[in-house]
Amino acid sequence: MLRHVNVGISFGIAMAIRLAIFYYLGRWADRKLGTEPWLTLLGILLAIGMSFHHLITEFIKVDGSGGDDVEEPTKRE
Repeated sequence: MLRHVNVGISFGIAMAIRLAIFYYLGRWADRKLGTEPWLTLLGILLAIGMSFHHLITEFIKVDGSGGDDVEEPTKRE
């Protein structure tokens, strides 16, 4: 259970960082290209999508159904 809390906390921190980075990159690009607010919105949506993708993969690892200790099946020839 503590692992799930750890994943949740790291999700919040990582999402905040991603949102800030992609928001400011989108704003900068919008100002350079004159496309306000579209690249800013795209950056925010990209950050949210990346964050939830990371959250899902981390929960899969924590639950043990995709962690590093799981052996990959051998290929048949």
